Amino acid sequence: MKRSYILFLFFAVMVGGIAATQALVIESQPDGMTCQSDRLAAFGWTDRHLPMAELAAITKWQEEVEENNPGSGNWHLAKRRSMRCRAYKNSKHIQCVVSAKPCKLERG
Repeated sequence: MKRSYILFLFFAVMVGGIAATQALVIESQPDGMTCQSDRLAAFGWTDRHLPMAELAAITKWQEEVEENNPGSGNWHLAKRRSMRCRAYKNSKHIQCVVSAKPCKLERG
Protein backbone atom coordinates (compact mmCIF):
# COMPACT_ATOMS: atom_id res chain seq x y z
CA MET A 1 0.00 0.00 0.00
CA LYS A 2 1.32 3.45 -0.85
CA ARG A 3 2.35 5.77 1.94
CA SER A 4 -0.09 8.49 0.82
CA TYR A 5 -3.01 6.04 1.08
CA ILE A 6 -1.98 5.06 4.59
CA LEU A 7 -1.77 8.72 5.64
CA PHE A 8 -5.15 9.45 4.06
CA LEU A 9 -6.71 6.45 5.78
CA PHE A 10 -5.23 7.47 9.12
CA PHE A 11 -6.53 11.03 8.70
CA ALA A 12 -10.01 9.80 7.69
CA VAL A 13 -10.22 7.51 10.73
CA MET A 14 -9.16 10.36 13.03
CA VAL A 15 -11.76 12.77 11.62
CA GLY A 16 -14.46 10.10 11.74
CA GLY A 17 -13.60 9.26 15.34
CA ILE A 18 -13.78 12.89 16.38
CA ALA A 19 -17.13 13.36 14.63
CA ALA A 20 -18.56 10.23 16.24
CA THR A 21 -17.38 11.27 19.69
CA GLN A 22 -18.86 14.73 19.30
CA ALA A 23 -22.20 13.25 18.24
CA LEU A 24 -22.29 11.09 21.37
CA VAL A 25 -21.62 13.96 23.75
CA ILE A 26 -25.00 15.56 24.43
CA GLU A 27 -25.48 18.38 26.87
CA SER A 28 -27.86 16.87 29.40
CA GLN A 29 -29.66 18.70 32.17
CA PRO A 30 -30.94 17.18 35.37
CA ASP A 31 -34.64 17.54 36.14
CA GLY A 32 -35.45 20.92 37.61
CA MET A 33 -32.51 22.76 36.03
CA THR A 34 -33.10 25.64 33.65
CA CYS A 35 -30.41 27.34 31.59
CA GLN A 36 -30.38 30.63 29.75
CA SER A 37 -29.96 30.48 26.00
CA ASP A 38 -27.25 33.17 25.90
CA ARG A 39 -23.68 32.84 27.10
CA LEU A 40 -22.39 35.59 29.34
CA ALA A 41 -18.75 36.66 29.55
CA ALA A 42 -16.79 38.57 32.18
CA PHE A 43 -13.23 39.85 32.62
CA GLY A 44 -11.51 39.58 35.97
CA TRP A 45 -8.89 41.91 37.41
CA THR A 46 -5.22 41.21 36.78
CA ASP A 47 -2.92 39.34 39.13
CA ARG A 48 0.61 37.95 39.02
CA HIS A 49 -0.65 34.47 39.90
CA LEU A 50 -2.81 32.45 37.49
CA PRO A 51 -5.15 30.92 40.12
CA MET A 52 -5.98 34.37 41.48
CA ALA A 53 -6.64 35.73 37.98
CA GLU A 54 -8.95 32.76 37.27
CA LEU A 55 -10.78 33.25 40.55
CA ALA A 56 -11.21 36.95 39.83
CA ALA A 57 -12.83 36.26 36.45
CA ILE A 58 -15.18 33.61 37.87
CA THR A 59 -16.17 35.89 40.75
CA LYS A 60 -16.90 38.75 38.34
CA TRP A 61 -18.98 36.41 36.14
CA GLN A 62 -21.00 35.25 39.14
CA GLU A 63 -21.66 38.85 40.23
CA GLU A 64 -22.81 39.92 36.77
CA VAL A 65 -25.08 36.89 36.36
CA GLU A 66 -26.67 37.42 39.78
CA GLU A 67 -27.44 41.05 38.88
CA ASN A 68 -29.31 40.01 35.73
CA ASN A 69 -30.82 36.69 36.81
CA PRO A 70 -30.83 35.98 40.57
CA GLY A 71 -30.14 32.36 41.47
CA SER A 72 -28.18 31.59 38.29
CA GLY A 73 -24.75 32.70 39.44
CA ASN A 74 -23.31 29.29 40.31
CA TRP A 75 -20.26 28.73 38.09
CA HIS A 76 -20.30 24.97 38.69
CA LEU A 77 -23.88 24.61 37.39
CA ALA A 78 -23.16 26.67 34.26
CA LYS A 79 -23.04 24.93 30.86
CA ARG A 80 -20.44 25.35 28.10
CA ARG A 81 -17.92 26.98 30.45
CA SER A 82 -14.74 28.38 28.95
CA MET A 83 -11.81 30.36 30.27
CA ARG A 84 -8.99 32.12 28.46
CA CYS A 85 -6.12 33.86 30.18
CA ARG A 86 -3.33 36.01 28.85
CA ALA A 87 -0.17 37.41 30.39
CA TYR A 88 0.87 41.00 29.90
CA LYS A 89 4.53 41.16 28.84
CA ASN A 90 5.68 44.31 30.62
CA SER A 91 3.97 43.83 33.98
CA LYS A 92 3.91 40.00 34.19
CA HIS A 93 0.27 40.22 35.24
CA ILE A 94 -2.38 37.79 34.00
CA GLN A 95 -5.98 38.53 33.10
CA CYS A 96 -8.68 35.95 32.39
CA VAL A 97 -12.05 36.07 30.67
CA VAL A 98 -14.70 33.46 31.35
CA SER A 99 -17.85 32.63 29.43
CA ALA A 100 -20.73 30.27 30.16
CA LYS A 101 -24.48 29.71 29.94
CA PRO A 102 -25.95 30.41 33.41
CA CYS A 103 -28.14 27.68 34.89
CA LYS A 104 -30.11 27.33 38.08
CA LEU A 105 -31.87 24.57 39.96
CA GLU A 106 -35.56 25.14 40.54
CA ARG A 107 -36.50 24.50 44.15
CA GLY A 108 -39.69 22.52 44.39
